[in-house]
Formats: sequence, structure tokens, C-alpha cells
Amino acid sequence: MTLHRPMSTSDCNTVAKVNATHVTYTNRLYIFAKKFPIQTANDASMSISCSYPLSVNIALNVSLRPVIGTTVLNDVTGNGSYVAAMLAYTDNTFTTPLSDSNPLTVENKIYLSVLIPDLDVKTFKLKVVNIYASPTNSSDKKYNLLQNGCPGSDVPADQLTVDSNGVGTESRFAMKVFKIANSNAVYLFADLVLCTNNCATNCSSTQSKSDVSQKIDGKVGIYLDAWA
Repeated sequence: MTLHRPMSTSDCNTVAKVNATHVTYTNRLYIFAKKFPIQTANDASMSISCSYPLSVNIALNVSLRPVIGTTVLNDVTGNGSYVAAMLAYTDNTFTTPLSDSNPLTVENKIYLSVLIPDLDVKTFKLKVVNIYASPTNSSDKKYNLLQNGCPGSDVPADQLTVDSNGVGTESRFAMKVFKIANSNAVYLFADLVLCTNNCATNCSSTQSKSDVSQKIDGKVGIYLDAWA
């Protein structure tokens, strides 16, 4: 069982503790046994916690040359700005950053995170609208991996899968490594928006897939070197 919930101080008794490098949110999860028609198991409870680095750079100290891109987004009110980062990881726990010295071969799986570490989750949510690949940094020729929050039409259905998007300060994806014909270079770009409420896309809705009117607040990108 996997539970997803944005961490926010005082929300359902969530407590935040901050040290020199990380903020740790703690709470207690209660699972109540079914009581009808008879109760055959005890209620259960467990402590839960999530730790986040206060700085993206701290999280990347374990990697000599991490695969990372950053950009600055203005919020929808025009009164503030935030640094958004796009990172690649080697594991589905998003704890081991991919280094540019890590060999990548076609069909390897990597994990992409787009996050704004200091975004106020009570006010804004981060959404990745599009992810596309290009053999050059100019992105003139692009292949859509994610379109309007849903897997794109230019690649197989399992090329990119959405873990979470539009519900908090971080969006997560799993991607199979691929090559673009006649090139080992793969530039990945993500179009970002800041929402004032949950803005996850229902990919089972044909209308949501075809909605291309969403205003883009910024773009962030990373570079991958893939081999067959």
C-alpha cells in the first residue's frame, strides 16, 4: 500500500522539525479494523515521517556531477518567484541522483523529479504540463513524452509513467531510457505551471488530453547521454 499526502505543518497534527540541513515532517497513521459484522483484527497505528533537504545542493552532495537543471518561476500573483529543479535518479525511492558519469543504455529505467523545495503547498501546487525530448538544446525538433499531464502520443504507452503530478511541491515520473535516431544526445524539457489548487490531470478523460490552452509559467531541462 502506498499513501500520498502533501506534508504541511499543523495539517492533521503534522509536526515539522528543522535542523541545519533538513526538515522532517512526522505524524501518526491510524488504520482501523473493519467492525462489521464482526471485528477479527486489532486496530493498527504507526509513526510516519518524511525528510526533505533545505537545499537541493545538499541532496546532491552524494553525486559528483548530478544530472540537474534549474529555472526560476514567478507565482501566479506576480508577487514572488521560486527556483524549480529537474533531477534524474537511479532508484524509485528518489534518493540516489543520477550522475553524468553513469552509463545509460536503451531500456534502462530512470526516475525524474521536478520540484520546488520552498513552495508553500497550502497556496500552490506544481504541475508538469509537458515533457518532451530533443536531440539538441534548441528543442526545435521534439518528441512528446508527456502532453497536458498525460503520457504523450509520440512514444509507446509505457515509455513514461506518472507517479504524481499537480498535487504538491514535487512531480515524479518513471522513464525508460531511449535514443533519438542518429544521436546519443537526449535533452529533456518540462513545461511547468503553478496552480492554486490540486491540478492533477484525469488521463482517462479525452477532453483533458486535448486541452492545450494551459498557460506555461516556465521551462526546465536536463541532458542525458544514452547508448544502445
